[in-house]
Amino acid sequence: MKWEALLNLIGNEPVFHSSLLLAGKASVSQTRVQLPRWVATGRRLQIRRGLYAPAPYWRKVVPHPSYVLAVKVEVYTSPPAGGVTTATLVRKHVTLNLCHHNLSSLLAGKLHALLSRLLIKGRDLHELIWRLSGRAWPEPSSAMLNNALARTQWPGPPMESANRRQELLRHPAAVDWAAARADLRPFLARVQGP
Repeated sequence: MKWEALLNLIGNEPVFHSSLLLAGKASVSQTRVQLPRWVATGRRLQIRRGLYAPAPYWRKVVPHPSYVLAVKVEVYTSPPAGGVTTATLVRKHVTLNLCHHNLSSLLAGKLHALLSRLLIKGRDLHELIWRLSGRAWPEPSSAMLNNALARTQWPGPPMESANRRQELLRHPAAVDWAAARADLRPFLARVQGP
């Protein structure tokens, strides 16, 4: 990555993480060579391991002295085949180049979770209802769903749009409604009533 491309990528953000440079189709070996060069030439300053700020000459915004944000991200290192990934540049609180599954693949993953569990969790039901209530959600990826189900020895027929609804309703998993409510309680807004 060229220095100018990095400056365009981080925009007005005062700090950036080295993983921003590794998202997408970036070369890991080239990035590992380039990062120390930029520090050695004084173009960027290392705040802590993996966290950097442009040197004062290239800064558009000065970071606050205590400005450090930690985010936990879970990475599925071996997703089932058939999923489609896309990259999204997020510039909200920090700049983040996020490589993620598209909506169709995410819905397939949620359906797999519901079909493969012996006891369905309340948050799974809540998330499925939330996803299905939005009009922007496309049909789930049949290829990814069937590949994921094959990994967990799904005994039923392959899932296609024609039989998906019937198979979900026929699924023998138990729903412990008291446990589902307890699981959801911390995530739901509390309404004060009369």
